[in-house]
Amino acid sequence: MINSIFIGTRLEALEALKRFTNVELIITKEDSWVFNKYHDSRNIQLIDKTNKSEIFKLLLNRKTDLVLSAGFPYILPESILKNGALFVNSHPSLLPDYKGYDAINDALKCGEKYLGVTMHHMIDEIDAGKLIFQDKVLVENLHIQDIYTLLFSVVEPFVITKSLDMIIKKHFI
Repeated sequence: MINSIFIGTRLEALEALKRFTNVELIITKEDSWVFNKYHDSRNIQLIDKTNKSEIFKLLLNRKTDLVLSAGFPYILPESILKNGALFVNSHPSLLPDYKGYDAINDALKCGEKYLGVTMHHMIDEIDAGKLIFQDKVLVENLHIQDIYTLLFSVVEPFVITKSLDMIIKKHFI
């Protein structure tokens, strides 16, 4: 079984990861959906500005096969990304367009009719690693909350599932 760490806030992304791997550790924020569901779990660590460096040390020294980031609020140092695990990120845009924190709103401000989710390898540049898989949906005439629900409850779990299947076949079989 592949061992993994989840870093982020998006519950559906974590649930998709759990279907493929043994999630050894969850790192999230206190106000996240992930925390709301798993706050009683032994394997959860909270991250904020006050303990970020300790959590980074934990990630640097923790040996695992795969780390999935989905809504993680901090940029990982290059030293962590090179600790031996495969680091992948689920990003809510059709990369290489609309990198960074506010990708969905940036795309909508530019009049995009299609939005999507991209899974990519993490490197020291933000949202710049090699693409693994992406999918898009038509969002024209949808309310912003419906767009978020569609992207994070439907598209992202599909992209993660498809990507993890590809990753496992390529790196772990």
